Amino acid sequence: MLLDGKAPLPGQVMTFPNLAKTFRALAEHGKDGFYKGRSKGGVMELEDLAKHASDFVEPLKYTYRGEVTIMRVFQCPPNGQGSTIAVKYGVN
Repeated sequence: MLLDGKAPLPGQVMTFPNLAKTFRALAEHGKDGFYKGRSKGGVMELEDLAKHASDFVEPLKYTYRGEVTIMRVFQCPPNGQGSTIAVKYGVN
């Protein structure tokens, strides 16, 4: 997310016209417009998107107890980054 090849300064406005077009298409045509619509310039073909299915799984649950805080963390299991957060916080 660079502006003319450089990181934006605080308060500098950035626009994303292609992302705006994608959001408009989603609002107008729903998920079928995205998954079965026209792909442009990506590495996936329309068929790849149309065949995609998500699995809803039980999240990993960790409880972290710091000196002052107690935090409960929910993450996706592998092949996600759930185990990474556990290592980061030293969760058992």
